[in-house]
Amino acid sequence: MRRGSACFAAAYFSLLSLSHHFALCRFLRPCATRAIRRDLSAKKSLLSRQLRKTIMIKKALAVATAAAVFSTTVITTANAQDAPTPEQVAASAADTRQSVFKLLRFYLVPLAGMARGAPFDAALAEKNGRRIAALAPTIPDVFMHDTRNFDVETEALDVIWENKSEFENKAMALMNNANAFADLAATGDRGQTLGAFRALGGSCGDCHDTFRVDND
Repeated sequence: MRRGSACFAAAYFSLLSLSHHFALCRFLRPCATRAIRRDLSAKKSLLSRQLRKTIMIKKALAVATAAAVFSTTVITTANAQDAPTPEQVAASAADTRQSVFKLLRFYLVPLAGMARGAPFDAALAEKNGRRIAALAPTIPDVFMHDTRNFDVETEALDVIWENKSEFENKAMALMNNANAFADLAATGDRGQTLGAFRALGGSCGDCHDTFRVDND
């Protein structure tokens, strides 16, 4: 009888232990599953970010490579096909000179008109005087390219390149006289301003007499 009771008790406690084990498993399994899911989600997110970063780097490298190839192609093509010839450079230099002198004439003509009796406009006289003074120093610059050995349309004499210092001095004299004219125009004194125009016009004439072909 005692042996049967002991066996029954052992069986009972075994069943109770198994019941607790299964209950614990049922409790722990969802927790473990959630932890595993969170871990997998974190790893998936990390891999996704790394993948996007890798794709962006590859795209950037592709764009940079394409830009470098395009730039090299453009430069090579430009050097091979678009480089101007010496004749074209000389012609461009002559055109630039003529453009500068056309601008000078544009600002000088109204002043000459005032000197000949047109209504005096002090503000216009001052403005044009300043423009001429600003253009004067560019004259030696646009003659830096020696075009004597090229067939270009020009009235420039060889002495410009043979005596550069004198040419530059006359350009500076034009600038100084133009500024002096503008200073007087700013006072509104018609007589003194038009008197200064004689020196300004004289600078132009002196340079023409020395460095330009005489077409008169």
